[in-house]
Amino acid sequence: MTDYAPLLNEQDETLKVYLDPVDAVKLVTRIRKVRFFLRVDLPVLTEFAENGEPTRCYDISESLMVSAAQALKVLAAKVNFNELKAENGGAPGKVEVARLGNCIFIG
Repeated sequence: MTDYAPLLNEQDETLKVYLDPVDAVKLVTRIRKVRFFLRVDLPVLTEFAENGEPTRCYDISESLMVSAAQALKVLAAKVNFNELKAENGGAPGKVEVARLGNCIFIG
């Protein structure tokens, strides 16, 4: 059983897993009849110190609907990033993937 197997079945409740980027790519290529969303966090800086450094900000989170091809491009970049980290002795990262009904949220 793969790490992403529970995500293949449509569910009414949100199911969240943390996948290796390679497994996330496999999920996107296998799963059908779903919509993909990328989670994006945007810090909005609102106050600054005299030296110009931000002292206060708010995070605005949004989910952007993307095609499967666009989702694969983002995950391919994450795979490449993990490979570079491994070459430099870093620990591999995971990708948060959640499913709610026929929607897959990445990030």
